[in-house]
Amino acid sequence: MRKGIIFFVIIQVISLAAFAEDDVVEYATPIDYSTILIPQTSGLANTQLAMVEQGPVQASLLKPEQKKYEERLFTWNKSHMYLGMGSLGLAALAVLSPKTEGNDTPHHLFATGAAYLGVGAVATGLVFHLDDIDLSKGFKDPDNLHLLLGVIGTLGYILAVDGAPDSMHATYGSIGIASMLFAVKLTW
Repeated sequence: MRKGIIFFVIIQVISLAAFAEDDVVEYATPIDYSTILIPQTSGLANTQLAMVEQGPVQASLLKPEQKKYEERLFTWNKSHMYLGMGSLGLAALAVLSPKTEGNDTPHHLFATGAAYLGVGAVATGLVFHLDDIDLSKGFKDPDNLHLLLGVIGTLGYILAVDGAPDSMHATYGSIGIASMLFAVKLTW
């Protein structure tokens, strides 16, 4: 059964590639006036031909239509943003879920997920925005402050998950949520 499902998914992915072509637009080639034979009684004929104004039809033949820019749904920068916001969302769900002991409770699973997404956000931020970080400017630079708050938020998540069910884990989690919230708010 599992092999059948995997085979079906692979076939669907392959068939999607066949339909992924962009719209093919055929453009008419502009007229090459140098191939048209014009009786040469004087040099006036070439001048008159060059002075002919182009109507809208001829102008559209010379310039292809330009497509409107559409922002992509997924980029590397957006993956960093989605990971940071996702960690914040899972941390909020951890706060709202019932606090019962055990590793299979929603509270623990949401908190662990928030920590993992926070680590992913910090890692993608370092990989894709390392050139934006200049520590010589200090933490007055928004990029440096975003980095600091994101790292503190992720460390808060990790310490909260590691220290659970100790009473300090709530403090670490609160610091993590507040720091991650300010990091997200600062940039987006």
